[in-house]
Amino acid sequence: MTLFPKLGEHTSKKLKMFALKKRASKGRGRGRLGKKSSSSSSGMFTLQSSAKKKTKAERRILNEFEKGEVRFVDVFFLSSVKSSYLQMCVSDQVNLDDKVFQLWVESPDAEKSYLSIYVAIVPEEGLWKGCRFVFLMKFPHEEPYDYPNREPQVNLVSGHKIYHPNINYDGAVCLGYRRQNPWKASWGIKTVAYSLIGVLSNPNPENPQDGCKEVAALMRKDVGMFERNVKRSLRGETMTIEGKSCLFSAVKELNKIHPVPKDALILAGKGHKRE
Repeated sequence: MTLFPKLGEHTSKKLKMFALKKRASKGRGRGRLGKKSSSSSSGMFTLQSSAKKKTKAERRILNEFEKGEVRFVDVFFLSSVKSSYLQMCVSDQVNLDDKVFQLWVESPDAEKSYLSIYVAIVPEEGLWKGCRFVFLMKFPHEEPYDYPNREPQVNLVSGHKIYHPNINYDGAVCLGYRRQNPWKASWGIKTVAYSLIGVLSNPNPENPQDGCKEVAALMRKDVGMFERNVKRSLRGETMTIEGKSCLFSAVKELNKIHPVPKDALILAGKGHKRE
């Protein structure tokens, strides 16, 4: 059973013609999705006025940062049921606490730049309270295994090191989407951001990342020793993890790694100015 009744062929054709004319008039003199682009120095998020065709993954990403109406630009609403569904999706815009999160894209005018989004997170609680960690989300874009059908790959940026059962020394992050809670296409960037703060606030030794089994085992066996090792890592000490000598950065140096470039476009969180 379909949610909405089928339209007659004649009505369907008329609606499509109307929608195409409306979209053409809206986009005249503006960017690809009807938004004027502006300088990234203002810190305001605007869609890029690129004439190049974007992948489905890029369009989905842009839609998540938009005000919501763009997500259903190709869907024609005829009933109150459909209108209410649109309103529900509008509220799903990426809107994050600027005390904890900062999301940005570097070189926003470059081709496929929105497929790589940086996320800086400063936990307000837990063992890493006040520490700034920068992650890079890379979104798959080759159909049919593209975003949001597949989750983005998430890694700590180069230079960041953390003593953690779910993030290994090379920066690979386990968010548990495949092992415990399979990724759903209805999820998005906000889901990933909250998953990251969850991992930093509440590490899970039952779901260790590759290369973290020793750290996870210690956390399960002796939480006090695990916490002391975390503190050692935040003092910039060198420790041995699974036979490897691992050097960590002290908090002061850690918080300086990968600052936001001047030409970056801030998408959400700290420094983002809404229109």
